[in-house]
Amino acid sequence: MQQRMKNDLSRLLDVQEKERRLLVLEEEQRAIPRALDAFRRRISGIENEVAAIKNSIQGLQVKRKDLDLESESKLEAVAKYQKQQFEVKTNVEYQALQKEIVNRKVENSRIEDKILEIMEQVEEKERLVKEHEDVLKGERERITVEEKKVEGEIAKLGEQIVALQVERDKLLPGISPKVLSKYQRIFKNKRDTAIVPLVDYTCGGCHMLLPPQAANNVRKLDELVICENCSRILYWADGIAKEGEAAQPVSQETAG
Repeated sequence: MQQRMKNDLSRLLDVQEKERRLLVLEEEQRAIPRALDAFRRRISGIENEVAAIKNSIQGLQVKRKDLDLESESKLEAVAKYQKQQFEVKTNVEYQALQKEIVNRKVENSRIEDKILEIMEQVEEKERLVKEHEDVLKGERERITVEEKKVEGEIAKLGEQIVALQVERDKLLPGISPKVLSKYQRIFKNKRDTAIVPLVDYTCGGCHMLLPPQAANNVRKLDELVICENCSRILYWADGIAKEGEAAQPVSQETAG
């Protein structure tokens, strides 16, 4: 019974070491693509700016069209009043038409100033669009390069993960089914450490002091002993290591 328990605990320690390493590798694999988030946010931000500028240009072009129509209307009025001047009979009528002509020309001049201002604004905004699009091109080229790097790193980590899973799985058949099932439930719940050493009379996981009988049961290796406080499996480091069957148990610091 003792030898079987030693074997189970020894293999569990090895399995746990590999599973903890798997957790690290899997997190690294998940984290790698996040390095591209900054690129994507920057590209998205520039794309939004370009879209906003283009919308602004469209708005200015609509105003320009409206002003062109208004200017055309003023010039048509000027031409109409100039024609009427040849038809009037009195100087008063002539002067009244001349006043209308001057007013329409002044109004048209103001419209033309607005058109010129809009043209300058459009030109400046088109320049900004060109600058932003040049930056976008560079950023997209950079992220393409980075994506290839990321794909390579993810693939490399994937190979390491598969190899480690194979090593772990080779150990599982040599562990008593009930012990393995208990370990797997605990590890899934804790997501870090399911089996921890007995350190003097304290649990290496939660660092709570154990009753003497519980500590003695751990040392006897007659049964699987679970910490009443943190529900982790306990093992006696000296008792396991003597046979040289187990991987080095985690220290008190890493067991927590």
